[in-house]
Amino acid sequence: MKDIIFVIICVMFLTGCGNTNDQKAEQLVNQYEQVLVKPYGGKGFKPLGRVKLDSAEVKLPYRKEAQDMLAEMHKASKVNASAYSDLKKGVTNIVSYNIMVDELRQSGLQAQSLQNKINAYQKNYNPRIPGWMASHRFRVIQKNGYIKLFEYIFYFDPGITRINGIICLTDSIPLYQPL
Repeated sequence: MKDIIFVIICVMFLTGCGNTNDQKAEQLVNQYEQVLVKPYGGKGFKPLGRVKLDSAEVKLPYRKEAQDMLAEMHKASKVNASAYSDLKKGVTNIVSYNIMVDELRQSGLQAQSLQNKINAYQKNYNPRIPGWMASHRFRVIQKNGYIKLFEYIFYFDPGITRINGIICLTDSIPLYQPL
């Protein structure tokens, strides 16, 4: 009986002394953030909040492929709007009219095909990736004395031994960047 109690206590002690997944993730995030703040002098670095793990997923707007398709769609719609505006201003002869109508039709078809491509990509898109993710914010005091805030989403491997990718949410266009 004493042996069983001793074994149970030893097992509880050994499992209780290890780092939890959140602690492992927080250590990795702190190490990576130290590298991120070096260009700013590293002065005044302060993490804001705790690191909490969640199952990893990369939402569609953060993928470069989706951003590229949206940029093409935006470009095609601008061409379409320009052609429509030129057509609305009026033309002096039938040849110019036919050229403008053809340009409007072509840009409309291009925009429609891009929209279909985006819809198909979205329909087949699976945001789940293997591993874990955690969002974290921190601040740093820059060399000029101003405070700069950062917000990142960190992606970890399933064993939480390294960071696989990041998204900087404070960028003008946040994109998933594998590391």
